[in-house]
Amino acid sequence: KPMTCSVDEALELSKMSLAYPEGAFVINHTASYRPQTFVAKNVISSGQLGRIRHITATMNGGLMWLFDNEK
Repeated sequence: KPMTCSVDEALELSKMSLAYPEGAFVINHTASYRPQTFVAKNVISSGQLGRIRHITATMNGGLMWLFDNEK
């Protein structure tokens, strides 16, 4: 998953993490605050779909270009 919007931002984060050698550099990519997530939660909570018994989700995206080295 992309951790930044550019290679330069990713390199800066990596450098910043070196200040904490005892820690871990972790990027959490949840969709919790995306508008689509709020819509889905509201639709499910409203009951308009009936009783939900199973959910399967697939997330796809063509974001590999974020890691192309522009230099």
